[in-house]
Amino acid sequence: MMEWHTTLSVDMAPTKTFGAPRGTIKGTSFQNIVSFTIRASPIPVLLLNFLLDNTGTLNKLLHDRQDGKADEDEDGVGMYDNILRKPNVKPEQFWDALRDKCKKVGGEWADNDNKIWAFGPQKTGSCLLIDARKPKAFAS
Repeated sequence: MMEWHTTLSVDMAPTKTFGAPRGTIKGTSFQNIVSFTIRASPIPVLLLNFLLDNTGTLNKLLHDRQDGKADEDEDGVGMYDNILRKPNVKPEQFWDALRDKCKKVGGEWADNDNKIWAFGPQKTGSCLLIDARKPKAFAS
């Protein structure tokens, strides 16, 4: 199951998938070759603010990975919704800080730091695509 977490309002419509949490949709591809479950849920405020504050850091990490180098001269200030946000962590601290925020939020978020596939919009925002599939045991 993959989850797409967004900053949706808490007043979400009831689920259309019986027995599933709100914001859940289940579907299949043509001829039922692939089945999928997608769930949208609000990001906790603590984690949301961390991501918004550090969009500049995340953007820097993305560009450093693409360029294969690090630029130490930039302060990492990012823009989100026309608001300048100065990061509160350095690029080398980002993943540890994200892990700490997820653990602090707890619940289903406690271990999501290593399951994040993508940030959005534009690869650095506060929407998360999380791979929440359960590991499957393969028969030998």
